[in-house]
Amino acid sequence: GGPKLVNLTFNLDEGPRVKVKKVDFIGNKAASDGKLEGQMKSNKSEWMWSWITGRGTYQAAKFEEDADAILEYYRNEGYVMARVGQPELRYVDDSADRRTRYVELRVPVTEGERYRVGDFTFDGNTVIKSEGLQGVFRVKPGTYYSEKKIRKSLEKAREVYGSLGYYEFTAYPDIKPREPASAEEQALAPKPPGPPTIDVTMRVQEGKQYFVNRITFVGNTTTRDNVIRREIRLFEGGVFNTEALKFSIKRLNQLGYFKQLEGGGKEVSIDKTPGADNQVDVKLKLEEQNRNQLTFGAGVSQYEGF
Repeated sequence: GGPKLVNLTFNLDEGPRVKVKKVDFIGNKAASDGKLEGQMKSNKSEWMWSWITGRGTYQAAKFEEDADAILEYYRNEGYVMARVGQPELRYVDDSADRRTRYVELRVPVTEGERYRVGDFTFDGNTVIKSEGLQGVFRVKPGTYYSEKKIRKSLEKAREVYGSLGYYEFTAYPDIKPREPASAEEQALAPKPPGPPTIDVTMRVQEGKQYFVNRITFVGNTTTRDNVIRREIRLFEGGVFNTEALKFSIKRLNQLGYFKQLEGGGKEVSIDKTPGADNQVDVKLKLEEQNRNQLTFGAGVSQYEGF
């Protein structure tokens, strides 16, 4: 009447390893198959050095990353409506020992139109005027839309806002393709159809302006605080200037007293001051380098000997 125990055995048949013999894109016209395959990292076709690098093994779990890389390439070239469909595997043949199966990876692609920039505007900015931000982004109307250019411009904008104490600054592009003129509009004012155009609005969130409350150092057992502080271009009570912090880290690294500090690493911590609305505490974790050296010298002279 008690519980019974059984032994359960799973007999697994892993089957052959799937190798990609060829990658074929369906629907692409603006970019060649080789160009699109070059954007992929995981699911590439076999080549002569695959026995060393392992390239050519089909990895279904990583196809989404490859599809994102292809979309990124298209959006940098102005094809903002590009799409990548689900891949299809077509059987080619098996190896002689049946341990490897070769397939053709067919990837459907929808490129869409290539868009040029129409109106490029800003929304939500109060600290820096739109005219000033236009000089930072340098996205000219009439040029092809490129997410890469906007990303680089966003990095420069973060540097500008960070130097003013707005280190929580964020922004993203809100794109809106222009609709073609309707039949009624064409009848009232006939115009030749222009190139596909997209209007871009940068949605800006500036955040608060932060000031420095305390600057502290940890780990300097030999070097005094005042030696470190004279290299720091941040001042307690002043604006939290992220560019000045980067420059300060560069100056400390040039001293050679400590192991190299990384601006985005654990050695530099920025924490909001408890009980304060717009202040931060900056802590630098330093590690002293051994600067003590003991040197021996020897020589041989025909008059004096060793």
